[in-house]
Amino acid sequence: MNYIVAEGQRDAALLRQILPVEGGETTFLSAGGASALVSLVRTLLRQEANRVLVVTDADSLNPEPRRSFVEKMLSEIAPPERDPDRWRVYVFTPELESLPFEYPASLTAVFGRPLTDLEAVRGRYEPKKTLAELLPREALEEWWLRIDPKPLGQSEAIQGMLQFLQSSPVVVAEIR
Repeated sequence: MNYIVAEGQRDAALLRQILPVEGGETTFLSAGGASALVSLVRTLLRQEANRVLVVTDADSLNPEPRRSFVEKMLSEIAPPERDPDRWRVYVFTPELESLPFEYPASLTAVFGRPLTDLEAVRGRYEPKKTLAELLPREALEEWWLRIDPKPLGQSEAIQGMLQFLQSSPVVVAEIR
């Protein structure tokens, strides 16, 4: 079984929207916060058949401290030198919500217009604050449902995630 584990419910929902995974071999999970992420993934890795894609926020402009911490904790359960294809960690800087702002065309339907250059740059560094200022309160709850996933397929992170998933027995469709 393959799992895609994100910190929170909104992150898991956004990943479900932008990663074209089909079939019953992959499950998207929310860890319920950054502090529970490693614990949940370690539990999943204790079962030999499981493969896990871990998605977390850097919560800063430097992803390395978060990446190092998560990788160290997971290496204790499933050392990468023993089984290098069991898990991958993707850290988004500063948070997953910044990814669509790197590909502003993906957000045109969300805002009903193209983003200005200033909004796109600001959204890369302060995505949640930018979304809160540009969208009405009721639209904040499910903005990711209107995202266009096709431009996000250019992202190295998304390409890496798809490559990891395609190397396993899971059905992955083309980004629509």
